[in-house]
Amino acid sequence: KKRKPMQIENSLKGSKSPVVVDSCSGEIKKISAEKITNETREASVFIMQVIKIGSEEALVMFDSGANIHLLQGDLGESQNLELLDPKPGTLVVVGGGAVETQYGTYRFFLGPTPDGSYKEIIAQGIPQVTGPFHRCDLSIVNNELRNYNEKFTSEVLPTSVGGGPAQLLLGIKDPSLHPIPLFMLPSGIGVYRSPFKDIHGSSICYGGPHYTFNANGNASTMVMFAHMIAEYRSSVYDSSWFLTSLPNE
Repeated sequence: KKRKPMQIENSLKGSKSPVVVDSCSGEIKKISAEKITNETREASVFIMQVIKIGSEEALVMFDSGANIHLLQGDLGESQNLELLDPKPGTLVVVGGGAVETQYGTYRFFLGPTPDGSYKEIIAQGIPQVTGPFHRCDLSIVNNELRNYNEKFTSEVLPTSVGGGPAQLLLGIKDPSLHPIPLFMLPSGIGVYRSPFKDIHGSSICYGGPHYTFNANGNASTMVMFAHMIAEYRSSVYDSSWFLTSLPNE
């Protein structure tokens, strides 16, 4: 059964005209209601994949708001990844705070990409990259994708995402590591193509809102955002939207 994305009530009803801004000129405009596109109320998922690093499954989060890569330190140790620099560093976060990493810098090569190459990953080790993410079942999203575009009828797709904390965060220091947007499904969720295949052999990722991600089926975005903040409180990631790495003296 198809379902249209839930949207915020039209602000033009029973209230003054909305503030409409021209992004080029900055001009405040008045426009007709037909040109207004409201924001969805559905809960969203970050662009993530579950891959295999050595003998362990690892949740990867692609984050354009970070300018370095982060790796859960015990994963680097247990899988005997190359320790490029054993000296712990300091993460400087927005607002002037600093967090000691307790781990050094690791290096490994991830792939293969579609052209058969392997990408160098130099990541700062850290005890905890993110707080835990809820597991999101993707079966309904996958069915929607296959019904929307027949090219994906026989393609391997991810069955779920999340289910724990991210062990690897790939920042914007190398944009070629990040999934490329393909299109948006009618429900509002984006479909992306990753340069890497996940544990099921799929290079498809999803990012954005979908009604199946809502807590109890109808959670508001405000509730989901508050829950996300609560989960991140014990992690460096709650204040590390932008990160720089400085070596300890």
